[in-house]
This record gives sequence, C-alpha cells and structure tokens, in this order.
Amino acid sequence: MNWEAIAAIAEVVGVIAVVLSLVYVGYQVNQNTQAMRLSAISTLVPEHNAHYRLVAENPELAELMMRAESEFESLSDLEKYRAKQFVMGLFVAAEFSYTDVELGPLAEQLEPMAEYWSRLMSNDVYREYWEENREVHEDRFRRFIDTVLRDRVHSA
Repeated sequence: MNWEAIAAIAEVVGVIAVVLSLVYVGYQVNQNTQAMRLSAISTLVPEHNAHYRLVAENPELAELMMRAESEFESLSDLEKYRAKQFVMGLFVAAEFSYTDVELGPLAEQLEPMAEYWSRLMSNDVYREYWEENREVHEDRFRRFIDTVLRDRVHSA
C-alpha cells in the first residue's frame, strides 16, 4: 500500500468522523430544544393557573369578574377598580409569558395566545384596562396586544 492510498483512506475516515459528529450535534440541539420547551412550559403554566385559581377559590371574585365581563359599566367605582386590579395581574403574567414565548422555544404558541387575547379583549373590562394602562407594558407586548385589537376590529 502506498502513501496516497493511506491518505485517501484517512480522508474518508475523517469525512465519516465529521458527518457522525454533525449528526450527534444535531441530536444534542434537538434534545436541548425539547428540554427548553418543557422548561418554558413548566414556568408558564403555574403562573396562569395561580391567577385562575384565585377566581375558582374566591366566589366573591368570581362573581365580580363575571359581572365585569358582562356588565362592566354597571359596576361601582370600587368594583371596577378591583376588577381592573385582577385584570392587571393577568396582563402582567401574560406579558412575561409573551416574552418567554416570543423569544424562546414556544414561538409557535403566539397564534393561540393571540386568539385567547382576542376573546378577552371583547370584554369592556380588559379593553378599558388596556386603554388606561398600555404604556406601562413593554413595547413588544404592547405591539402584540395592539395587533390583536386591530385584527379583532378588522375581523368583526
């Protein structure tokens, strides 16, 4: 066997090693993406569940929010304030969730998130909160909610 044959064999072995290492890196990236997705979900779900659990465990708050969503203008000033405070908590949690979704491994969840917020924004209490407080929220989240509102108006 001459040196050219040995060099050719070494080159083939090198190419195979590079291909195998690229396959392995691809596998590791996929595993990491799945782990990040699970981590993001496990962070987001408890935040939202805690907020909704408040309504489920507090009949007075549940009644207030039912009235706020159906007859907001008939509420007293104190009831409107309380409803808006609850809504503010939901918006703040949603803003953090939106950032995690937009910048993280859950970007495909933006459309279902937009549909959810479109339904919420059909209620006066949510729209009024947004109109009064949109400036306190981060720019990307503000654009997201404004787009949801604009699309909702165009589809109506």
